[in-house]
Amino acid sequence: GGGGNNFESYNLPWYFAAEHTVHDSYEKRAKRGYLFTVGDEETPSPLTKTQIKRFIGDDVERDIAPLESLEAAQRTYDCFHVVIKEGSHARHHLDRVIGSWTNLLGQRVIPLADHTKLAETIVSAIEVAEGLSAKESASRWSSVVGSVVFDAVKQVPAARGPRLLAGA
Repeated sequence: GGGGNNFESYNLPWYFAAEHTVHDSYEKRAKRGYLFTVGDEETPSPLTKTQIKRFIGDDVERDIAPLESLEAAQRTYDCFHVVIKEGSHARHHLDRVIGSWTNLLGQRVIPLADHTKLAETIVSAIEVAEGLSAKESASRWSSVVGSVVFDAVKQVPAARGPRLLAGA
């Protein structure tokens, strides 16, 4: 996708993470990792068999719905999506873009006003998910960066106790 068709292939990284990655946090401690996608368009259309073959090399029997690839990735990752508000599409359709992501990910949608603060925003989102308050995390950055970061991560849900998976 990407470029004038109102969606990008955000679910391709979800599929890849679910089917082709292993991380020691999960393998050794049964703790999910973090997976961030970034963009300015609505949630994606289904992944087609052709896309999966072309970009990943896997032969699959059918197209895969976005929710299915997301749920597969969520078995081992906490998935977030950063909406770049200054992106061309989001600038013109921000409510629609954020609404579509919120319907899919809830509070794990991060609306970012300044793409140059992406790295800091991701660090702070992880800190909040690990239990630090958004205010405290944002205060670790300069005042200009901290303000942008706080606005982006203030809705990220705080951790609720250990993030270990059932049975671990």
